[in-house]
Amino acid sequence: MAEPTLHLVREAEARLADRALRRARARGELIRVRPGVMVSLEEWNAADADGRYRAKVRAAASTSRRPAQTSHDSAAALWRLPSLGPWPAEVHETTGPDAPAGARIGVVRHRTGFDPSSVEIDGVTVTSLMRTLTDVARTSAFERSVVMFDAAVRERPVLLRQLRAEPVGLGPGAARLRAVLAFTDPLSESVGESFCRAQFRSLGYPPPVLQHPIVDAGELLGRVDFYWPELDLAVEFDGRVKYGSARRFEPELAPEDVLWNEKRREDRIRRVVTRFDRLTWDVAHDRRVLAARLARHGLTARRASVRFSDENWAGERGSGPKT
Repeated sequence: MAEPTLHLVREAEARLADRALRRARARGELIRVRPGVMVSLEEWNAADADGRYRAKVRAAASTSRRPAQTSHDSAAALWRLPSLGPWPAEVHETTGPDAPAGARIGVVRHRTGFDPSSVEIDGVTVTSLMRTLTDVARTSAFERSVVMFDAAVRERPVLLRQLRAEPVGLGPGAARLRAVLAFTDPLSESVGESFCRAQFRSLGYPPPVLQHPIVDAGELLGRVDFYWPELDLAVEFDGRVKYGSARRFEPELAPEDVLWNEKRREDRIRRVVTRFDRLTWDVAHDRRVLAARLARHGLTARRASVRFSDENWAGERGSGPKT
């Protein structure tokens, strides 16, 4: 999906075109995304939430007057990592520890030191993927971080070994970062699956097997998202994107054909396993509803439920056995 083109007022003035820019804005054809930067209203409306936030990030970088690197959630957006929930309203930048204080509208500055391995994405200097992930884990909720880490290592398997090889050290968020690193699993194939795993852990459930193969009469029916062998319980997460035009699997089929194929697959899976269920975002978001739903299948906590704090998650192990 194309992203909005930035129109910098200072560049328009240099071309003596600022009058035309003002007329376009007066006609409602342009909107301001930050002081000194405008975009086409048509392009803005056509962009999704990710594209709009990236436009804000690029706009902030284009108007920065001091050395800075785009970082944290803003760098994650440019790295095309998924966001659990909306992107922040602000743009995040990192500067040197001795950088002068000074607020910028809509910008959060972190004086934690420049990343020597920074790269350029979409014309913006951003922290490296490893630095971006560790910054996010130190400052964000556990679930949000897990979603980004799972997605990053799923596309780049060697990255998880590299991340775990780096010393975490001390300081704010260090224990949370260790917990996220221990919990990250490249077998989580979507934002919803990663979020469900975090919810399962919060509720104290034993870790499920991920992407468990289901075989019927010697034929592989597919792999289920979560499987608890002690209960012979298979659980799938269903997001709307699974059946929409942006789906990753069977994109050549009509949505109704995808739905029909999935129903036939589920019918066969139900004949193989003892228990089967599907989770949606509405169920996964509410832990009480989720716990009640899975309790019907005999799934109960092995330990007291936990909260996602540094103390609770320090030293936690990752997900269960792989197939």
